[in-house]
Amino acid sequence: MTSMERPLVSIVVPVYNVEVYLAECVESLLSQTYGNLEILLVDDGSTDTSGAMCDRYAAENSIVVAMHKSNGGLSDARNYGVERCGGDYVAFVDSDDYVSPVFIETLMNAVAEYGCPIAAFPFATPFDDSEPANLCHNLGDIGKAGQLKKLTAKDYIDMLLRRQCDTSANLRVYSKELLLHHPFPLRMTFEDAATVYRIVHDAGSIAVVPATNLYAYRQRMESIMHSGADKQMVESAIEIGRQVESDMKAWYPEGWISACSCGFSINRVA
Repeated sequence: MTSMERPLVSIVVPVYNVEVYLAECVESLLSQTYGNLEILLVDDGSTDTSGAMCDRYAAENSIVVAMHKSNGGLSDARNYGVERCGGDYVAFVDSDDYVSPVFIETLMNAVAEYGCPIAAFPFATPFDDSEPANLCHNLGDIGKAGQLKKLTAKDYIDMLLRRQCDTSANLRVYSKELLLHHPFPLRMTFEDAATVYRIVHDAGSIAVVPATNLYAYRQRMESIMHSGADKQMVESAIEIGRQVESDMKAWYPEGWISACSCGFSINRVA
């Protein structure tokens, strides 16, 4: 199968005031070994030079599309990109992070291996500016990490609930159709925790890659996750907890109490 016969993957990158980091992110996406890509840079009302940088990358690279919208937040930017992308599959990358050159190829190989609508890996590699992340550079590195697995939706949701894998939306590739049915909620903190498990449930099964060095997650002290709890954060955690309890009762009535006791709603808070 040639690269152009493989499914088109759209990488949606929400961009907001990241002029210092954007080049590193986009260059890692342009270096992907998977050959059938489009990169959507969704400028979410940036007030620095990020928007102009998106335009420049689009002018210089045929697979890059620059989009500009008024500021609506991370969920709104992701949804905007998903609704307008051309791919059969979609991945998300935050604009201050970067990825391994085999990020997409590894996930799409897992999709092809098992015919699942989602492929995932358990955790990102955290880093700060003083010490770059050590990511894998070829598929051989992936093979050393262990065997691929195909899990039922219930088994994978159990892993999410037990914090054996992260809820971050950036650690997977998804069928576009699933994402259209489950847009990310607006005006909510921990939007990934509220959404990913529902997408997995609808998918029915998921291919899991054991590698943890495909995605470099930048730890910024000014980010939401490092700025301390506020009213929206607390209200979001409570809302997600209630949502998870309701869904677990409906989907898995025999085991919903033990599942909810794992503290899904605070998976990203703790």
